[in-house]
Amino acid sequence: MIHTMPCKLSMQILVKTTTWQLYFSLPILVSISILSLGISIHAQNPSEMDAIDRINPPIFGFYVKAMHCGGITVRGSAHLRDDSILTICNRAKQLLSKSDSLQQNMAQRGVELHVVAIGEAMSLLPELSGKDESNSSNRSLFQPGLYRVCFETEDERTMLNQCTSQIALSMMLYGFDSAMRRNIQAQFQSTRTQHLWNGLEAGVDAQEYWSQLSAWYFGGRGNCPDTSQICPESGVEALKSYDRGGYLLLHQLYEGIERPKAVTVMRARSVSKLAISSMNPVPAELQVVNNSGHLLYLSKMDPYGHIIQAGELGPFNRTVLSTSLFQVWIVSNQKKIELDRFIVEDSLSEYISEN
Repeated sequence: MIHTMPCKLSMQILVKTTTWQLYFSLPILVSISILSLGISIHAQNPSEMDAIDRINPPIFGFYVKAMHCGGITVRGSAHLRDDSILTICNRAKQLLSKSDSLQQNMAQRGVELHVVAIGEAMSLLPELSGKDESNSSNRSLFQPGLYRVCFETEDERTMLNQCTSQIALSMMLYGFDSAMRRNIQAQFQSTRTQHLWNGLEAGVDAQEYWSQLSAWYFGGRGNCPDTSQICPESGVEALKSYDRGGYLLLHQLYEGIERPKAVTVMRARSVSKLAISSMNPVPAELQVVNNSGHLLYLSKMDPYGHIIQAGELGPFNRTVLSTSLFQVWIVSNQKKIELDRFIVEDSLSEYISEN
């Protein structure tokens, strides 16, 4: 079996004629993939370079590069290579391209992919500051609300595999509707009865199943132990052969045959301390955005006026919480001093803290 070996070359071309001399240098960024009998060369388009936003001052004091990629924003520091952010953005567009409502949902949620550059520590990311990265198997490190994390690597295929999985997970959690998530769960349960993916990350739960299979669907390979004898080879054909039901599900969703219901986020309204929660049983979602450099504490009020602790949200982060219509929420700072109260009045409400 011949493996793809991506590499990057910087070339200069010298042209010389017999009657006159013309010297020019043409910088070309080339990616060469040697497949069984052919070579494919992809030149970097200068217009794509212009699509990279150069941000000054940096977002959250860190992110200076960004690209808007069909519903999801990809960000990185000054150390992230331009060709890497372009490659990741193009992959994000592939995942999202067939469904306008999916793109809308991701954009409305403010979903982002933050890329750790080669040589950077993950703890440098503003939304992960202070977290322990010594245990790389701790999935909580990769679940900072609506911001996902993946890593730039020298090997493009490795980088795309893990970034694809992270984008796919964001799609499932924040782009798909509940019916689509139930379909993924049902298909995952079906693989359990067929004893597929045993011992692999794709066999852990429905979220890992969807995110790992997405790497296969787009030509790569999910995470497989080196000693595994049951892990399919790379690519969609291997996926189709091993788990046809999973392949059909991904085909249904990635090709836009089944699309999510579109959502619109409405800003939550601040209220006085006299406001109380309603007994309205209609479920809703609350999107909380913390653009400050400080920890926020979140509490909610029950219909009887009791205050219930709901958790905390770290600096430079955002998350989605389950709530109900006309429930009152309270935001406090690290000293537990109340900053604001607001009420949820729509099926998807948003509160933004800049303090």
